[in-house]
Amino acid sequence: MMSSVFRQAAHPEHLPPNSPSLDSLLLLPDVSPQKFASRLMQFLQGLDPEKFAALNVLEDEGLRQGIKEYSEWPTIPQLYVNKEFIGGCDILIGMHQSGELAKVLEENKVLVEASS
Repeated sequence: MMSSVFRQAAHPEHLPPNSPSLDSLLLLPDVSPQKFASRLMQFLQGLDPEKFAALNVLEDEGLRQGIKEYSEWPTIPQLYVNKEFIGGCDILIGMHQSGELAKVLEENKVLVEASS
């Protein structure tokens, strides 16, 4: 069962305009380009916007603290794919470098499908 904190994060009022309710989220401390956030966004190019959203958790202190408790991870950004916490910035950088991040994204079908 999905935690209430994750349900809150995936609630339509927290999603970008015209986004469906999603199970895959990138939670950012700020949506403006920051060193780590912009680097992560480069790794995540190709994500299907109908299956993925980036949220600014600074807009809701309860959400920001709650998601840290939910993941038992002290920092943001945090990546969730299909409701599963994948990691924070350092973990995602390592996963990107090893090719593991691309594998997780492909296996969970959150990338834009290539045209035939």
